[in-house]
Amino acid sequence: MTHARKIAREVSLLIPKLVVSIRQNFFEIEELTNRQIVTLMYISESDRPKLTDIAENFQVSAPTVSGVVDRLTRKGYLRRERDQQDRRVVYVVLSRKGTEFIERFRKTIQQRWETILDCLSRAEQEEYLRILRKILKNMTGRENA
Repeated sequence: MTHARKIAREVSLLIPKLVVSIRQNFFEIEELTNRQIVTLMYISESDRPKLTDIAENFQVSAPTVSGVVDRLTRKGYLRRERDQQDRRVVYVVLSRKGTEFIERFRKTIQQRWETILDCLSRAEQEEYLRILRKILKNMTGRENA
């Protein structure tokens, strides 16, 4: 077994445990699925995406995205806005509830990461960040995707 394969095996076991510890209790309170949360995050970071934009980003079908957006709209996290020039075009935007959720979500995740990173020295924290950025750049082709 190559060294990279051994490390990949251990990382594949550790990352899910890390994710579970980060998301503890927060998501259950909001009653949102991972897909719904990721969709809200994408919409919050985009400039009024259309359903097709969201579908392309996640590489899923438009009906799949439409179902997720419908559920989030019914729950009050999103709203749809029609384009003033072309009424056929519909944008998806965060509602006030959605914006408040994203703010709480980011704050909670940041606090949890602060707790996680506290066990590392400053140099280790910087190295961890450098490695994450390198991995992300390699996966997406962008520095801060």
